[in-house]
Amino acid sequence: GLSWAASDVYKGQPHGPRFVRFLDHPSPVSVNFKIGFYAPVTSSAVGRCFAANLPTSAYEVLAKKELGDSQQQWQAFTESCEQIKADFVSVREEVNPVIPGAKAVAAPIFDAVGQIAASLILIGFDSSETVEQSSLDLISDAARDISKQLGYLSN
Repeated sequence: GLSWAASDVYKGQPHGPRFVRFLDHPSPVSVNFKIGFYAPVTSSAVGRCFAANLPTSAYEVLAKKELGDSQQQWQAFTESCEQIKADFVSVREEVNPVIPGAKAVAAPIFDAVGQIAASLILIGFDSSETVEQSSLDLISDAARDISKQLGYLSN
């Protein structure tokens, strides 16, 4: 099953993206997190989505705290952010015990001035399957539509 969530981040927020809304799947799905949950910047789809669309200064301290002193991990993370920005979606396919769901896809929502204001997240619970292109298209189209409603004019 898939569930929708939305998150936000405030400038200067020292904890990373925060979940502000969650829409349950119509079938029973056990999710162990609450509104207000702060997602890790470097290991969550939503965290990487925000990092890819914010200036490095907005997330560098928190990301380096999560990664430790590894310059190699920092380099890999910043390269993945560049790819996420190009792809318009962030995908997490690895299981992480502190993050809800087995898989997640996040797409940015931009405001009228072109700054990331929120992210739309699709959380899946089947760890055996890869994320399908239809899920990537669904979330990116929805995020683009919401951005447009907020006045964002994409290229």
